[in-house]
Amino acid sequence: IDLILDEMNEKNLNRENILNYPLPVLAVKNIQRIDETSWKIILSRKDVLIFGTYDSDENFPSIKHLEIEMDLIEVPEFNEDEIKIFIEKSFNNKIEIDDNILKKLAEYAQGNLSVIRYLLNLLYKEGILNYKNEKWGFDHRVTNLFSLIEEKSVIDYKFSKVSKELKSFIKELAILGFSFHFDEISKFETYFGKKTSKLRKLIKESIENEIIQKSKKNYVFLNKQIHDYFYKLTKEDEREKKHLRIAKTIERLKGFTNKFQALFYHYSNTKNYLKTYIWGNGLLTELIK
Repeated sequence: IDLILDEMNEKNLNRENILNYPLPVLAVKNIQRIDETSWKIILSRKDVLIFGTYDSDENFPSIKHLEIEMDLIEVPEFNEDEIKIFIEKSFNNKIEIDDNILKKLAEYAQGNLSVIRYLLNLLYKEGILNYKNEKWGFDHRVTNLFSLIEEKSVIDYKFSKVSKELKSFIKELAILGFSFHFDEISKFETYFGKKTSKLRKLIKESIENEIIQKSKKNYVFLNKQIHDYFYKLTKEDEREKKHLRIAKTIERLKGFTNKFQALFYHYSNTKNYLKTYIWGNGLLTELIK
């Protein structure tokens, strides 16, 4: 709950009221990824407060159909002063951070606390952020690390040490979609050029590298930014060919989960407008049943 509350950046939010709420509190990050079955289970209980965040760049169709009392708050970006308060609080006010380092962290983060957490963790792993004389501080190598990050973006730097094999796999996976069942992936051994056992290993590595995560029955990319990064590693004309190849494969498969949605998605990224219309119309019919 504290993690989500921190990310809310809502000055008028009464943290104590939420933490001491008289009913059970269900805290969910990326609430838009809860599947329909899970929503039915959650909403079968009347005595629970659902509290969470969602990325407005991702689809959240359920929000239009949830017949519950709901408050929506747009989360503003964190400014430099708020980032400083967050860092000091995270280290129990036992950290020395000069203005230049703070300014760099704020520039890279662009108001996003998740990026701040990643950067602090990176600095710690590199031995640049360390604990001495009962205080946390940064040594002189912080400038060198910032220079390395500046040559790319934070996300480029984050995945620069990922193996070529894993990067190639995720690049192909991003074309397949933002979320997926493993059973779906296993039907694309030819597309990936790998056996099911190898695909399982690569999925595990992807989770360990914080690229994708397990979400109930699905696997999903950690966020839209990461998905877009890997998706755009493939050139646009090549992406269209891959979408078309995947669509034709799905058409031949029996019992493919969410077939209408998958085919509409892949054909809509090609110039086959007729098939886009056919499968889009089928998806619409399925949704309004």
